[in-house]
Amino acid sequence: MKRHENQRANVFTRRTLVVGGLQAAVLSGLGARLYALQISDGSLYRSQSEDNRIATRLLVPNRGLITDRFGKALALNVPSFELYITADKAQDVDRLLGEVQRYTELTPGQVEEIHAQLKDKPTFVPVLVKRNLTQNQAMILETRLPELPGIEVREVLQRYYPDRDSFAHIVGYVSSVTDKDVKRDTRVLLRMPNFKIGKQGVERLFDASLMGKPGLRKIEVNAGGRPRRELERVQPAAGQNLQLTLSRDLQLLTHKQLAKHRAGSAVLMDINTGEVLAAVSHPGFDPNSFVRGFSTEEWQAIIGNPAAPLNNKISSGVYAPGSTFKMIVALAAMKANISVETRVNCKGFIDVSNQRFHCWKREGHGLVNMHDSLVLSCDVYYYELAQRLGIERISEVAKEFGFGERVSLDYHEFENPGLLPSREWKESKLNRGSWNVGDTIQVSIGQGFMLATPLQLATMAARLATGRKVQPHFVADQGRKLAPKLDIDPYHLLLIQRMLDDVVNSEEGTARRSRIRSPEMSMAGKTGTAQVRRISIKERESGVLTNEDIDYLQRDHSLFIGYGPVDQPRYATSVVIEHGGSGSAVAAPIARDLLSAAMSARYNEEAEILDAQGSSA
Repeated sequence: MKRHENQRANVFTRRTLVVGGLQAAVLSGLGARLYALQISDGSLYRSQSEDNRIATRLLVPNRGLITDRFGKALALNVPSFELYITADKAQDVDRLLGEVQRYTELTPGQVEEIHAQLKDKPTFVPVLVKRNLTQNQAMILETRLPELPGIEVREVLQRYYPDRDSFAHIVGYVSSVTDKDVKRDTRVLLRMPNFKIGKQGVERLFDASLMGKPGLRKIEVNAGGRPRRELERVQPAAGQNLQLTLSRDLQLLTHKQLAKHRAGSAVLMDINTGEVLAAVSHPGFDPNSFVRGFSTEEWQAIIGNPAAPLNNKISSGVYAPGSTFKMIVALAAMKANISVETRVNCKGFIDVSNQRFHCWKREGHGLVNMHDSLVLSCDVYYYELAQRLGIERISEVAKEFGFGERVSLDYHEFENPGLLPSREWKESKLNRGSWNVGDTIQVSIGQGFMLATPLQLATMAARLATGRKVQPHFVADQGRKLAPKLDIDPYHLLLIQRMLDDVVNSEEGTARRSRIRSPEMSMAGKTGTAQVRRISIKERESGVLTNEDIDYLQRDHSLFIGYGPVDQPRYATSVVIEHGGSGSAVAAPIARDLLSAAMSARYNEEAEILDAQGSSA
């Protein structure tokens, strides 16, 4: 009996020890876990708890303004109205949306999208119903808010371009952030709903400084994420304002002149500073449409326009420069010690390697020297020079004047370098055999493979007038330093300047009808008519058709480059009218009007004020 009781006591003792050990282990584990929660990882969990209690919201900064050289607004922020609905404040969402449809243009598809967003988001989160409400729509809805619980009208700032298509290609526009934008840009603002960034022009080039820095709003929320109270607010820093070199008045004048034609572009610049005063690509587009959104009809009208309104013809449109390139060949000839008095007999054509090259004047110009060749724009003279010079000598001088490269200080991203062809280029890029003398002959009159932008042509005009490596720019307070001299003999340049004077102001000059009668505002320049179609032998024998007799897209481009005043050059311009025909009849009068406006007493007075401000700074 006693033995049996001892066995039972031993079993009980062992069980007590096992249970006690288990209890001790559990208590030790709980203690360790409590130590970890409260001591080791306490700061982490306190932080997570705080994050659950406090929500952070970004505040959008006001975008910087863009102005012209005199402070006139080109891009600004204006009040706009947006409509929101909050589900948990609405008694009947379907009824509310039905009421809203009475005052706004909500489509059935938009209503379905709103319902989908209401299902996806917490009931206390407002959902966008409509943006870009008119002021009248906003006022009507505001007065009816007591009858429309859950509806809210918010006033926001929206980008606005007052001059619409006149500045569209230079100023650019802002538009909604895309997934592609977010992938390549880490800025936190881009992740905000409906945020807009610069997509073209200076809006894109200077987006970072125009955008500003976001503010911060910390709010206390409950367990369900519903806001309770604001704890902290840091105001956003507005974006920096941007002043351009453009003159609004000159830009609008340029746009008005180009609007008389189907398509074209023009550049006007200050040759002393490189400041671009006007730069218009026509036709344009309304950049406000990118802000508010295009209708289907608007978008189809733009992409279906053969004149390509979205294409920035100023810096990315490329054209054969035609006879506006002849000064480059003339300078190359003088550099090669070919006398300006060397005469060539122009019979209206020249035969080279079993190929005939024609002058624009069918009966020819007779004996001409270099002066005559520019004033009369004789092609045969340059055909002869081309054979003596070769493409390398011509290209060497052309590079000094900006051909084949991006010329601006601040607009590189939107510049096409054009094409300054060479032997190596033809052999590596084209499957047309090696370079031949016919290729050089075509380049000598700005045809063939040769391509240039209107911005390059204006730059050439500025460099011809100054003998310096002027670089155009669009943002104020750049390029004030004196540009370095070109590697061109000053005397050779002086001879060319005298010839360009006679192109406009002599009785024989091709641009004589566009001369400015006032001596102190006279201009110099060169006409160009760039051929876009090949004229057959049969047509030459029967008589070349005039531009009026052929399809619009087969007509020649009309060009002019010039500067003024002749005695003390200050402004340079280039004008290209697509399929406009004769450079002397179409482009030259536009250039005359632009230079006249720039040289007027009123504008000079404003320019002198700016110069004084720049020098005192």
